[in-house]
Amino acid sequence: MDVFAIDSDGRAQSAWWHGEWHDWFPIGTRTFPPGAPIAVQSRNDDQMDLFIVGGDGKVYSSWWNGEWHEWFQVGSRVIG
Repeated sequence: MDVFAIDSDGRAQSAWWHGEWHDWFPIGTRTFPPGAPIAVQSRNDDQMDLFIVGGDGKVYSSWWNGEWHEWFQVGSRVIG
């Protein structure tokens, strides 16, 4: 089980549980508006995708397949 949040510095953070909780850690280096909502999708047991709208109105994604990958922009559209 995984939980995600944007901290007061704008960094995406995660904590996970597997018999016990493991401490929070940052995902990537990009920053987002503090408290921005995060959407997560799990395609299978070995992959998760995160999505966040940045302060610039663009959608960003990071993904996990045993390790987290740096954030990248999804398309060119500005949301909002």
